[in-house]
Amino acid sequence: MKITELKTCVERANARMQQGDWQGAVDDYTKAIEIDPSRADAYYVNRGMARSRLGDLDGAIEDYTQAIALKPDLSLAYYNRGAAHQRAGDRAAAIDDYTKAIEISPRHASAYHNRGLAHAERGEMDHAIADYTTAIELNPLGDRFYVHRGNAHAARNRPQEAADDYSAAIEMGVRDEKVFLARGNARASLGDRAGAMYDYSDALALNPNNIEAWTGRASARSLDGDAEGAVDDFTQAIELDSTQWKLWFYRGNVRATLKDLPAAVHDFTQALELNPNAYDAQLNRGVMQAAMCIQEGTTNRATLEAAATDIEEAMARAPDYGWPPRDEALAWLQRIRATLDRA
Repeated sequence: MKITELKTCVERANARMQQGDWQGAVDDYTKAIEIDPSRADAYYVNRGMARSRLGDLDGAIEDYTQAIALKPDLSLAYYNRGAAHQRAGDRAAAIDDYTKAIEISPRHASAYHNRGLAHAERGEMDHAIADYTTAIELNPLGDRFYVHRGNAHAARNRPQEAADDYSAAIEMGVRDEKVFLARGNARASLGDRAGAMYDYSDALALNPNNIEAWTGRASARSLDGDAEGAVDDFTQAIELDSTQWKLWFYRGNVRATLKDLPAAVHDFTQALELNPNAYDAQLNRGVMQAAMCIQEGTTNRATLEAAATDIEEAMARAPDYGWPPRDEALAWLQRIRATLDRA
């Protein structure tokens, strides 16, 4: 009778796991443990998985710990407990469990990969890269292994290695906006603007609301001499989120290169409204206001005095490390003062 009841509980629990009925699975595995404590190691692992799916990480950890107590060489229990610890934010415990799982099953590629993730979350990028590399050696078709190693290389400021890893993942079929964006950023760091724009465009094809991709492509276009295209891309980013002051600032800079000075002044003003401490936006607004007067051949005292105030206040707040270029700013200020004296 108990054997029949046990079989029913286990089969129903397994079916509920496949159906995503995690609570039902927990209930049935609990019954199975009560009926047959001798197989509790397997049932504890399965119940732990269901509890983890329910977000009950403490309960899952308890189940995996029980399974380990019953069967100390159960690699899966260590691996799953490591994942639960990692989700709970205890990366040190996660690393310990993944390490134990690896000791029991040295060819467990996912254990190396997950341990690498835990190291990366602790900022230990060299350890993370070493683990991702071992995972790749054990399973060269693990596309996410390349993605995460690429992220670690990017964090270590190794854009070529990062780009190579992202390319490997993309060649395997990964179609993830974040991966295209990351490779675009790596390529941009390498000066490969054409490649970067290609990647940003692919990221936007997957998600037109990706502000970072719009901004990245805008910057690449600007550096490539396509100022109008850069303005269009910054405009798209601003339409998605008009609260980011730097988007207005960047678009203002590009508009300045197009000699669209009123539009540039407008953008710098918007940037300052969002961030009154943006001294670089204030400096550029002052210069643009002065340039407008000179371009128009007029002496608008109010505009020139406002420009002088912007430049003086910006330079007073700016850190003294070479930007903004003080000589250029002072030259504009002197030019404004001379114009006002002649008026």
